[in-house]
Amino acid sequence: MASKGKGAEGLDGDGGKEPDSEYEVRPFEPGDRGEVCSLYGSVFGETATVEWFDWKYAENPFFEGVPIVLAERDGRIVGARPFFALEMYAGDRRTLALQPGDTMVHPEHRRRGLFSRMTEAAIERYDDREPAFFFNFPNDRSRPGYLDMGWRLVSETPIHYRIQNPAGVLGVRTDNRVGELVDRCSRSVAAGVLDAIEGFSTVPTADVTIERRSDVPAAALAGLYGSDVPERIHARRSERFYQWRFANPRGTYTTYLARRDGDLVGSAVVGSQREGGTTVRKLLDFLPMGAAAAGSQDVLASLLEALIADSDSADILAVHGGVLDEDVLAGLGFLPDDSFPLARCSSPTTLVVRSVGTEEWTLGDRDLTSIEDWQLSFAERDTA
Repeated sequence: MASKGKGAEGLDGDGGKEPDSEYEVRPFEPGDRGEVCSLYGSVFGETATVEWFDWKYAENPFFEGVPIVLAERDGRIVGARPFFALEMYAGDRRTLALQPGDTMVHPEHRRRGLFSRMTEAAIERYDDREPAFFFNFPNDRSRPGYLDMGWRLVSETPIHYRIQNPAGVLGVRTDNRVGELVDRCSRSVAAGVLDAIEGFSTVPTADVTIERRSDVPAAALAGLYGSDVPERIHARRSERFYQWRFANPRGTYTTYLARRDGDLVGSAVVGSQREGGTTVRKLLDFLPMGAAAAGSQDVLASLLEALIADSDSADILAVHGGVLDEDVLAGLGFLPDDSFPLARCSSPTTLVVRSVGTEEWTLGDRDLTSIEDWQLSFAERDTA
């Protein structure tokens, strides 16, 4: 269940091969958009529309230009190394960071060293520019390559899952009588297990009113964030961030607002997507996420309960660890992927970082290599 798709990378598989001199590695140019989108389709089997490409890379409000390095041979683009730009914040320090993602190498040109060459070219290109560090979540195959190129391992970052439909997770087809029977039975079993877990747990909830919206109210969320800014490293939740981050044309988002006596005291942004035939709803953004979160667990639990109540048709619900107490998550039926039983069938997400242009591995007084100094959610991930 851990992310091992486009954002997790590892598509090239250099395998220690020497770089092929017949390839030119160069920065992205405006006329390359169509060919890069076509390459995306060849590599991932999924259409990359111009609208999606422009949202993610060309219209990113935090980066001037398009942060993509290309590999070209005989005038044809055969590899691309895009980067997802985020404005990162810790304490009173703000900086730009780049997250590698959507790595593309045409199947006919793999194992030629292009993954390493494009990555090294990006490191050199941004060595004397604004980005202060890279951070990303590589899979088991690509992680060693990053470490060889100067990335440092931070830690595993557990994801908590609420498995509502085991048949859906296992990919059992439900468009036939047998599949329908398995689906109904597995949902019944899952419901029984979840009821048993919740029956032995007491999760305090708040006296709040939950409002559901089909949009993301950027100004309201930025204001709530501004009243309780985390000290740890995270993507800064400005109004501009919310306006851009959740304008992803591939996304479907719902915002839950918790109000007490009319005042906004908590929020959750939820995204829905299909992953390999499985319907997943992810809690992408949770507020408050700073010091006030410790005293607002009942508000956050109320928001999560509302999400659960609206998610009967979803196979899995997913929450990034870090804001909600693990006892609250467990009490609502969520299990972490770094321990039994999910650890037996999934690979935990791992965070790695690399400083750019300096030997300082800090943001303010926070250590980039210490997981205790990070405050992560799915909003910091390029795949959500």
